[in-house]
Amino acid sequence: MLISKIKEIFQWRQLIFSLASRDLKAKYRQATGGFGWMLVRPFMQMLIFSFIFGVIFKVKIDKYPLFLLSGLFAWSFLHSSLDGALNSIINNANLIKKAYFPREILPISVILGNLVNFLFSLIVLFSFSLFLKVPLFTALIWLPLVILTQIILTTGMAFLVSSLNACFREVQFIMETLILVWFYTSPIVYSLDMVKMSIPENLMRFYLLNPITGIILGYQNIFVYGLSPNLGLLLNSLFVSLICFILGFFTFRHYEGIFVDII
Repeated sequence: MLISKIKEIFQWRQLIFSLASRDLKAKYRQATGGFGWMLVRPFMQMLIFSFIFGVIFKVKIDKYPLFLLSGLFAWSFLHSSLDGALNSIINNANLIKKAYFPREILPISVILGNLVNFLFSLIVLFSFSLFLKVPLFTALIWLPLVILTQIILTTGMAFLVSSLNACFREVQFIMETLILVWFYTSPIVYSLDMVKMSIPENLMRFYLLNPITGIILGYQNIFVYGLSPNLGLLLNSLFVSLICFILGFFTFRHYEGIFVDII
């Protein structure tokens, strides 16, 4: 079922590109800064967190602003994708009622649009790393695996939230709180070593079940330190991300048949 659905979605790739392009053009059409605006929020967060944790609390993390940016750009991709996917079924009700196409295309097109933004942000991150003389080139061979893991996680979560929110409108309000909790329980503004020193080992095992942890650490290792990702943590994230993808896919399939009746 999963493989056949993936093949069907691939056959509709032109529609995915069209929807993603439509969303990107609509988002930046009236903005003179264009794609530059996608960098504003992570940069502002980086400045705020650098001041709070770097200046006030004196967190001792090497290249802390770059450390923050590498995590914030990755988080922004995940957050923006889930935020857009949340109402992707509801916002395209007219399209769903008029024609048949794999409904999974709707959240996927949202992810694709945000992936374009994210790839631009990685170019900025790459430039900062070069400026700070981070030895990138050996570590960069691992970047596709880190990105792929995040795409798998994001797609699975997008399937899950888009289908659930189409059926249960309370989901969008629950997600606001969950996203906030997820952000602060991920090693974005603090390091994993700080977590290890703060919580017992048995709780640490639960902490590492957070699939974005290995992904963010992968970006940080590559762009901040020029190191390969911790493969154990990255493979753990990949495994959990695959579970999230399967769960999201079958949840979407379960509710897909009633979309037309409830939106």
